[in-house]
Amino acid sequence: MSFPSKEDRTKCWNHRDEYWKCLDDGKTEIDCKKFRDQYEKFCPALWDMQP
Repeated sequence: MSFPSKEDRTKCWNHRDEYWKCLDDGKTEIDCKKFRDQYEKFCPALWDMQP
């Protein structure tokens, strides 16, 4: 996997923030599915790994 560009990282983080804001607003996982789908599309799965 190549190192993501600044633009790629920004897209990922913006979609991540939209998803978490949706959940923070008290909506269900089903209500926030479109945000999660975008988050997963733009963020590499390896970034989700915890140490």
